[in-house]
Amino acid sequence: MSEAVEAGHMTKYQFQIDDEKWDAWKRTVPRDKSLETRIIELIEADTEGRVVEGNPDGPDGDGTDAPEPAETPLGSDPTVPSDTRAGDTSAPSGDESVPPVARDDVDSDLEVAYREYLADRPPKKSHAKDIVVDALLLLREHGELETGDLQDELFSKYEEHYSTDRTMWNAISRYLKDLAGFEKTDSYGGWAYAGDGAVWETITDD
Repeated sequence: MSEAVEAGHMTKYQFQIDDEKWDAWKRTVPRDKSLETRIIELIEADTEGRVVEGNPDGPDGDGTDAPEPAETPLGSDPTVPSDTRAGDTSAPSGDESVPPVARDDVDSDLEVAYREYLADRPPKKSHAKDIVVDALLLLREHGELETGDLQDELFSKYEEHYSTDRTMWNAISRYLKDLAGFEKTDSYGGWAYAGDGAVWETITDD
């Protein structure tokens, strides 16, 4: 685990966690809430004494007791972001009925950080950088894909820039092995996602 780095009144902290545990936890976060917001909520719950030590059967499965409805109505819960309090009918974060977070919600923080990471790296053209980001998010969603599948998914969005899906792919493929998140599989033409932990570690260390 790396050390926290303080900047002003904010602290950035980087940690490592098993990919399977991370993915399992990530699926419990409501679709209208970012992962960063949920982590902050858990930290606040701990520091405010709302976490009961040794209570793994709590509603969140992490020892966090649910607030009493009469004492902490939705509008007054300090851990709920102000822009989601009014009219929020989403299920609690620990409700197993909550569906997996939509791809756009899950990937937003990672996409922003990854675009910053790509700013001074090849490919140079902005639309080629967009293809790299979209390819990364597709791999993040599916785990592994063949080159042909990636081309099929991406080309319709970028065909105004390239004559064929092959020329589009050739514009970025030679850079992927040196970019965070992309790994070649044992099968010819196969690509895999390296995992959130590996990606965050690389793009935040650079």
